[in-house]
Amino acid sequence: MDFESTYKKVRGTVLKCHREFYLHLWDACDWEQEGMMVLYRLMKNHPSVMQDDEKLHVFFKTKFRNHIIDKVRMQEAKKRTLDNKAYVEVSEVGHLLAEDGLCMDEFVLFKDRMMEFKKTLTQAELDNYQRLISNQCFKGRKKMLKKMASYFEEFDPRK
Repeated sequence: MDFESTYKKVRGTVLKCHREFYLHLWDACDWEQEGMMVLYRLMKNHPSVMQDDEKLHVFFKTKFRNHIIDKVRMQEAKKRTLDNKAYVEVSEVGHLLAEDGLCMDEFVLFKDRMMEFKKTLTQAELDNYQRLISNQCFKGRKKMLKKMASYFEEFDPRK
């Protein structure tokens, strides 16, 4: 019995799991490939299963479903968020993107203004500036915020 004909026998299980479970960024080819990999491992580790079609279906269904459930768990686990793929199609999540905030050109201008502001400060004021950006309290905080405001007026959304 060759691999392709054996896979055709269990392909229905793969398609059913594809309808039943959701895995981010997986398309039909990914599901087929995972099914083939599970079948290959099954054939390699349990060659006796290949003689009985009923046993093959039961073993494959159990192995494949458990494999997919593991993938779903990995996808959903908070501690594995770094394993997730960084790419997400913008058309799928465009409605979630906020329009508030700075565009790239505004961000570059903001950084430039910040550097200009820092050049005008004395060493003691630079120490206070570090406290300010660390959200610490210090004497003269309001005065420094007022001084900074003149550098960043164009970023004020109220104007």
